[in-house]
Amino acid sequence: MVKGRWWSVVFVSIMSACSNAPVAQDEPQIGPAFSVEIPQAALFSMDVIAQTHGSTASIWGLGCARAQRGSGFFLEDGLLVTNAHVVAGVDQPKVTVGGETETQVATVVAFDPVSDLALLQIPNPPPSGLALREAQDGQLVALVGFDIKGEAQWRPGRIVQHVRATGNDIYGQEATGRDALQVAINIDQGHSGSALINENGEVSGVVFSSTVGVEAAGYAVQITELRNLLAALTEEPSGPGPCRS
Repeated sequence: MVKGRWWSVVFVSIMSACSNAPVAQDEPQIGPAFSVEIPQAALFSMDVIAQTHGSTASIWGLGCARAQRGSGFFLEDGLLVTNAHVVAGVDQPKVTVGGETETQVATVVAFDPVSDLALLQIPNPPPSGLALREAQDGQLVALVGFDIKGEAQWRPGRIVQHVRATGNDIYGQEATGRDALQVAINIDQGHSGSALINENGEVSGVVFSSTVGVEAAGYAVQITELRNLLAALTEEPSGPGPCRS
């Protein structure tokens, strides 16, 4: 286990985990590849996983050249968090709350292509949302989200370290980078925007990518970036931003 908390600035190609074909140059650069054993699923409480799923959502849209699908989670104020690349170019993202069958149309109220975060609103959010908590290196975590078919999934993992992901924004433009977490976890298409929760069901990161060709090498945006986006939220919805080429 990695003990303590330390920072690295890292640089290598990664791929997004939404259902689009991977476009590595559109993502910040992260690396080097790492190897930490994924924890056993039995170490994580299934009661916590079940409770968390009720505050998550499957998100999809057809606004660009290809279908886009990802995951998201609700905060305690009812806002829905996902990755910016999940809703880029989608004017009316479709949302299905975990455990429900009704589809709701969302409004994108905040969109940041650098941190790769977006905030959405839907008419009827679930009655409870998730709290935020800073991650600790070596911490047991779980991805709670949806797969490429929109079916509920979860994956056990462990925080490897805090990093500064440098490189381009989601459109391939030069940017300042984002604060991220390296995580020993298996991430598949559809998992982008998933909540990365701790053992108490608090969100410690927002899943956004995995390293190309490296098993169990995932990445999540740190909660500090999400808090910054929330602090900058205005009353006027920002919209989803343009499609990615």
